[in-house]
Amino acid sequence: MENEFGETSFLIHRHTKKGPTETGITPEGEEIVREQTKKHILEMLEKAEPGTILAMIGSSDAIRTKSTSRLSGQEIKTLLADKQDEYLFLGETEINSLTEDKSQESTIHKLQEQVAQNQDKKIVINYPLYLKELSIIQGEAKNIENKPEWKYNKKKETASPYTNELMEMNNNNEYEAVKNWIRNEGKIATPDGQILEGPNPQGVVKEYRQSLQRLNNICQKLFPGRPLIIQETGHSWEIDVFIDYLTHEGKISEQGFEEIAKGNEGKETIILEFESPVIKLSGNTASITYRGKTYNFNPELL
Repeated sequence: MENEFGETSFLIHRHTKKGPTETGITPEGEEIVREQTKKHILEMLEKAEPGTILAMIGSSDAIRTKSTSRLSGQEIKTLLADKQDEYLFLGETEINSLTEDKSQESTIHKLQEQVAQNQDKKIVINYPLYLKELSIIQGEAKNIENKPEWKYNKKKETASPYTNELMEMNNNNEYEAVKNWIRNEGKIATPDGQILEGPNPQGVVKEYRQSLQRLNNICQKLFPGRPLIIQETGHSWEIDVFIDYLTHEGKISEQGFEEIAKGNEGKETIILEFESPVIKLSGNTASITYRGKTYNFNPELL
């Protein structure tokens, strides 16, 4: 995925702590988003060159991914409220109000005009869109080849038999469950000999690649020549194997997963709430930074 117009960065955040609230996230989860946004995303944006666009536009069909993205965007808006000469924030409300009569005007064209009129400003676009490649829900995930669902229904998100069995086999330890998932490539046998199938790690990687390619193509087309930071919010386990894939020459393995989990801090956990790898493309070079370590990789892996 070579970027002929300049540097493109990608942030793939895990959603924050989920809860039964209308937004799908807990008060503690909200604080995590605010803290991490200020500590990481704002710093990255401040260091970016003038004219950079931060496009926070990708999420799964789970409400918690959209809520996480929206909250992070609103926190950026608050933090940059006194810097409107340098930054322009365009959230869902601002973008939807660009057109008075949608039958006569295109919101996309109005957005392009607004961005073009602010060449030297850094622009934050916070409009999380559903990406089918990030789905974990039955009916949605099944529309994608080789990607059985993790969950059974959209509202209650009842775990599939595969997920239940995998977690039980690993004493509800997600770190160990991910290693088991990788080891068995999405298939496990129950004590009674039944074979249960879940998402294949390689299939998950394929979908995450496609999601980034799609967002990159959209942004390049809409905002040609602008430096880009593209952000999407997805789910743990899936992001974990995608990081493993990029950092280990396109291969997914238990050892690779353990290495990226440990990073420079020796952790043995899956990706944490609102944690994110930072992927950078520039010309023919590519790198990914995660847990204090930076790995160079072949951009063709994207």
